[in-house]
Amino acid sequence: MKSLNSYTKKNTVEKQTVIQIGLMIVVNLYQYHNLLRHIEAIMRMEEGIQASIMNAIRDLMVNPEPSSPQGIPDFPPQINSLQDQLEAISLAKEGLERRCNELDLQGLQIFLSSTK
Repeated sequence: MKSLNSYTKKNTVEKQTVIQIGLMIVVNLYQYHNLLRHIEAIMRMEEGIQASIMNAIRDLMVNPEPSSPQGIPDFPPQINSLQDQLEAISLAKEGLERRCNELDLQGLQIFLSSTK
């Protein structure tokens, strides 16, 4: 096997081809490694979620178009429930932040009026 330094100027096309093949191998190995990481993460999930992911992958392979009209995938009820809970918590947090700001302003007003 030749080293890259052993190629002459006449072999620049061959040298470029070898470099391209090497880069393709590196990219493919990187993608394969990432794929394995994703598979390992999926394998640590609950069986119901794994089944949903497998069905979604199968649907994408059969029909690359989105399954729902808005282009949003259909998630299992557990995920939808968690999303609803997250939205409710976010709204509650915003309400508490507003109330804290109101109380801060009241406290500041009381302080300023007591120092006059």
